[in-house]
Amino acid sequence: MHNQLLDRSTTTPAAQARHSSRGPEGESRQFRVSVSGRIGAPPVQVYAVIADYKEHHPRIVPPEYFRRLDVLEGGVGAGTRTQIEMRVLGVTRVFEQVVTEPQPGRVLMETNQDGSAVTTFTVQPAGTYAATQLTITTDITTRPGFAGFVERLFTSAMLRRIYQKEFARLAEYVDHRAHFGLVEESLPWL
Repeated sequence: MHNQLLDRSTTTPAAQARHSSRGPEGESRQFRVSVSGRIGAPPVQVYAVIADYKEHHPRIVPPEYFRRLDVLEGGVGAGTRTQIEMRVLGVTRVFEQVVTEPQPGRVLMETNQDGSAVTTFTVQPAGTYAATQLTITTDITTRPGFAGFVERLFTSAMLRRIYQKEFARLAEYVDHRAHFGLVEESLPWL
């Protein structure tokens, strides 16, 4: 299986300036972390795993960071509401997300209900339809000033690490499912 990652984090000072809000001192700042990679499975299979929060998505998130992923409403695709418990750098955080699908079968978004972050999964064919180019992008709001600067540095490094593990788990999961003939033929909601 071919699984290749390309890190496109916008964490350099120049990139941060491009993606940061330019409001007055004291306002929160925006920044973006984006990682792309190739998964050796068709886009329809990759998207089906990402969009299914009841069965598949919990199996691809790194358990050392994601302590719980509970479905509060829905479970597959748009309209799904989840509650996530994450533990990063010794800090446990619980938050709710709402799932939308701006382009079903291609783009899925997880929006934190408090507005602090939006994570977008973009699935595209890579060459032929036998492989997928997946991009995970998170837009995050942080505090202003030095505290926000430190938060952006640590958060971007941690998200890259989490996404790399998520890519590896996703590639292994879809490969395992294909090997045992457990692959959905199409997305039931398209």
